[in-house]
Amino acid sequence: MFLESSEKCILVVLYGVLNPGACLFVSGKAIGPVYETEYVQTGAWTRVFPDNAIAELLRRSGLTIERVDYVVIAGKPLSYFERLLHIHMFFFPGLFRDFFADFKDLFINKIRIKHLLLKNISYAGDVCYIEPTDAFACQIAGTGLKDNGFVLVSLSQTMGYRTLGCYKKEGGHVILIKELAYPSSLLLLRDLGAIGDNGKAIKADNLVKMFDDGSFVLNRKILRYDGATVRVNNGSGVTADPPGNCLFEKALCNMINSIICSPGDSVIFASDYAVDRQCVERLQTRFSGLSFFELSGADIYACARNYAVNSIFG
Repeated sequence: MFLESSEKCILVVLYGVLNPGACLFVSGKAIGPVYETEYVQTGAWTRVFPDNAIAELLRRSGLTIERVDYVVIAGKPLSYFERLLHIHMFFFPGLFRDFFADFKDLFINKIRIKHLLLKNISYAGDVCYIEPTDAFACQIAGTGLKDNGFVLVSLSQTMGYRTLGCYKKEGGHVILIKELAYPSSLLLLRDLGAIGDNGKAIKADNLVKMFDDGSFVLNRKILRYDGATVRVNNGSGVTADPPGNCLFEKALCNMINSIICSPGDSVIFASDYAVDRQCVERLQTRFSGLSFFELSGADIYACARNYAVNSIFG
């Protein structure tokens, strides 16, 4: 018997991120999410497949893997390839020691998702890949955003190339008008708020070169990136003046200025980083139409499921 989309059993998998996990949707109701970090003690989270989390979801639901109609992967492997390539080119030769491990993992595991699903959880059914920022933008735009309004989606917990997407709502459709890729996005700026160790104060403008669209490049004479955080080249440490969160605020301000026509234009900034709310609240004095939408882990799975259902069943 053919099942309607609302009756389908859909497993959403978040893989290749700092906190991999899964969430099972049965007849539209969520079971989970469950995170692999509850079962595996390792720091290499981006290379861990959440098979234990999936097993726990099946146990809770009383279902077998054969009952799952679709697996939705929140992130596209080829987009992840672009992201890795961009990172290693941007920071060469600083990340050279991680180059072979990253690309070996990419080709053995992430590009061969179907093989990995069959090997780890014995799933041989349909797989759907979605770009998480697209999923969030469509979900948020449908919750009262005015026509010609904007959605900015900043994500750190996804396997995608795009870590910030800028979208515009036009005639009921959501259109991507600008994207920033890690590391030339807002994410890296947050690290600059934690580099000080009572060393010499350096003006923030000397740490990065900022562009009008919110992107930037590091001053490599002062800073380097080691794959986890920003560090100081000479090891002595500096205190950014102003600190990193102000750099983030400046980048976000530049980005909003580059897309809106007037300060009252409707702009929703959605982020999975709760501290961003403080920057948005300060920027509301400049942009009266700006609001903040905090994304939780559960939101990632729900949005991915809804976006996939709309894609598959129209």
